[in-house]
Amino acid sequence: MLKRMLAFSLSFSLLAGFAGLVAPVASADVPDIYVSPSGSNTMGDGSEGAPYATILKASQEAEPGTTVHVKAGTYAGAFITDTDGEPGNPIRYVSEGAKLVPIAADSDGITDPEGIWENRGWYVEIDGFEVDGTGKTAPPNGIMNQGSYVEVKNNYIHNIANVSTMGCSGKGGAGINILDYYQDNPSSPVRMTGTKVFNNIVRDVGVGTCNKYHGIYISTSASVYNNVAYDISGAGIHLYHDAYDVDIVNNTVAASTFGVVVSSNAGSHYHWPSQVVDYVNVINNIFYDTSYGIYEYDQVGTHNEYYNNLVNTSSIAPITLLNGNTHSGTVTTAPGFVNYAARDFHLASGSNAINAGTSTLAPATDLEGNSRPSTAVDIGAYEFTTPGSGTTTLTFYHKDSIPTGSTATYWYKQALINGTVVWEQDVATDGTGWQAQSVPITTPSANFTLQFRLISKKSVSNYPVTINVDDVAVGGLTVQNAGFESGASNWTAAQTLAAFGSATSTSSPHAGSASYQFTFPGSTVSAIDANASITQTVPAASLTRTLTFYEKDNIPSPTTAGYWFKQALVNGVVVWEQDVGTDGTGWQSRTVSFTSTTPSFVLQFRLISKIGVSNYPVAFNVDQVAIGGLTLTNGGFDSLTGWTYAEDLAAFDGVVDTAVKNSGTGSLKLSFPGSTGSSNNDDASVSQTVSNS
Repeated sequence: MLKRMLAFSLSFSLLAGFAGLVAPVASADVPDIYVSPSGSNTMGDGSEGAPYATILKASQEAEPGTTVHVKAGTYAGAFITDTDGEPGNPIRYVSEGAKLVPIAADSDGITDPEGIWENRGWYVEIDGFEVDGTGKTAPPNGIMNQGSYVEVKNNYIHNIANVSTMGCSGKGGAGINILDYYQDNPSSPVRMTGTKVFNNIVRDVGVGTCNKYHGIYISTSASVYNNVAYDISGAGIHLYHDAYDVDIVNNTVAASTFGVVVSSNAGSHYHWPSQVVDYVNVINNIFYDTSYGIYEYDQVGTHNEYYNNLVNTSSIAPITLLNGNTHSGTVTTAPGFVNYAARDFHLASGSNAINAGTSTLAPATDLEGNSRPSTAVDIGAYEFTTPGSGTTTLTFYHKDSIPTGSTATYWYKQALINGTVVWEQDVATDGTGWQAQSVPITTPSANFTLQFRLISKKSVSNYPVTINVDDVAVGGLTVQNAGFESGASNWTAAQTLAAFGSATSTSSPHAGSASYQFTFPGSTVSAIDANASITQTVPAASLTRTLTFYEKDNIPSPTTAGYWFKQALVNGVVVWEQDVGTDGTGWQSRTVSFTSTTPSFVLQFRLISKIGVSNYPVAFNVDQVAIGGLTLTNGGFDSLTGWTYAEDLAAFDGVVDTAVKNSGTGSLKLSFPGSTGSSNNDDASVSQTVSNS
């Protein structure tokens, strides 16, 4: 039970908020407001037929209960919204394909606002925007919020203060900055509260290892869950200043200097100088490929809790806690992402994060809306889904050669699943830079075809066009050669006209060394539905499973080897083996990958004599057995329930050892006495039939 739940009744309302986020219903007499790049702040009235041109103008006309629809297009950032909603009737800013960028002129040195979007209103929702700081050193924050009861959700924020020439200058910033600094009445401040940051993707913030720039920055009370932050120069999630009473739950952080920093300093507070960062819950998060995983620093309280986090590949310090704070349920093995190189952080079948979390404070759904179970929650932002059981996401990067504003309706970029178009974009509508695309799709229950296509919907001449595709991923599944680093391997190219060009290109990759490129020359007339494509058949599910367990024996090393061996078997095939005379007497953590295509399989642990021997007493203990994504009975061997014991000789023994255990109350012990001689292949084992789904 969380200590904070014993101390603050407020926590019950926070917990209830996680059970299900229900959008309040706006008052019936409050009209929606519309914003479009083609709109006008002077001639428009905010209706769908006469929209405003800017979000700022819409915010000035909004009132409690207003939904502001921001149509597809690119909008200049560096503005402040400060209109308040009210309880039950927030002001909702909803993107319908909108992207915010810094103002057109280089805004280095800008001090107010400090965000591409800065919100100071209370009871506000900012939902579904792309915030792109590419090429600019300022503003130093993507979305900055200084209002209470605000939801920052479903946003894609990237390349903030991410210019290589800037070094580690400035006072810092973040992709999302929840900052308790601005106050209507600074002499009598009210603590910001009720802020929720969830279902956001934040990447490429800061440069190198500069510790001034972070993915998500919290300096007050907040809930932070179901977010992905990666390629961050500082911390994926950073708490400082007046941070207090913060929940950090089911996030995935990777490729950052710090996973999460929990810190405060007496000289850093905005409003509460006697307070230290306390009552922080860090639960069910993945911190991977960082220099520091979980890092408490400077002044911290004694009520911070760290449950069921996966911390792996932290090169300097995996976990640093102060003041007697502790962690439990920590997983230290690799998370098992679908494609880490392509930054696909979905959990692969067999991932060590599957079923390794706790239901405490876990949100009811994951980043993509998949339901989380009431027990056996997965660690990280994505809940593993069995193919055919829900939705997943196709992600990729794309670009073309046609500037925005060119003649439209001729050439289109498409993605198709089994021949059905799931995404389409006119080349004349989205500029010439790389674009990140996420497309929800139904999780396939069988192998399927994934296709990218350049298609002419009208016959046209003098319209040369080039499109590129790179870094393809399908959540939970495996796409071969997804970054086109191996040329066109695993993809099949096709084209309906010889004039098409279709090949990998090393001149304009999004990442790595290559992308895939389609071209059509202006000197040739296209035909309706003329197209070029690449296709790959994607398996519906990975059949690779990951077995993890702890084991030890009683034989010091080095001892005469070649006699007794410890083994793990699947369907009678040895998948792991170790001579008892070679690895000492301490507990060892083991991770073993195997493949099984059957609906169920037999898992077995065995002690076997490969050469008959006497005067060689031996004991083999096993504990904490798990298979990623699957359910085992009694994997901790608190009893032998669920396991079947077998032996070749009566001298063997197979029992629960309550004196020697890695965790819990017991471990499995298979033993053979020195007073009896063994023969070749004498063995004792325990086995269990495991469902493969």
